[in-house]
Amino acid sequence: MSEQDPNESPLGFFTRFWLAYIVFFKILFDGFYAKRINNLHPPKALPDAVVEADTQAELENKLGKDERRIHELEAELKALKSEASVAGDARADGALWLLGLLQKEGRFVDFLQQDIASFDDAEVGGAARVIHDGCKQSLEKHLDLEAIRTEEEGAKVTLEEGYDAKAVKLTGNVSGKAPYSGTLRHKGWKATRAELPALLPEHDPKVLAQAEVEL
Repeated sequence: MSEQDPNESPLGFFTRFWLAYIVFFKILFDGFYAKRINNLHPPKALPDAVVEADTQAELENKLGKDERRIHELEAELKALKSEASVAGDARADGALWLLGLLQKEGRFVDFLQQDIASFDDAEVGGAARVIHDGCKQSLEKHLDLEAIRTEEEGAKVTLEEGYDAKAVKLTGNVSGKAPYSGTLRHKGWKATRAELPALLPEHDPKVLAQAEVEL
């Protein structure tokens, strides 16, 4: 039976504990020593396949989220375009409908489309009177109008800071900031009531006046 080599005998528990204590703090506070230990026992790197798989999964997940967000934005944009188209059609239909009313009551479109170059002033004045009466009646049926400024045209007025720039337009030599002083050239108009007839399905708003055929 051979005698065991003392160098091959394991260290006792307390010896190992003390050694671990010393090595722990030496690695913690001695960078060169820590590097030598690291060279003796380099940490195992993750297999490339695992890293690539994780990266691929993250990319696919991110691409999936981006693609879903793109689809959501496309749907929102489509809905906004549809709403804008409907609103634009409604505005156009309202304007055409009002023009049709002016034609119906005052033959306004007929007058505008008429070549009046050969008419004398008396004939134009007579036609204008008929059109004025008819169009005025039509407007009064569906709109209430009110002057924006109550002063007489030609009067001197002052626009204080904070005036309604949507209701009053500045002309002439405009510079600086309010208050502005100037001459009222036009009172302006605003509608306080607008009641247009409902557009029936059988009516085409683009038809301002039907052609008439007598049988």
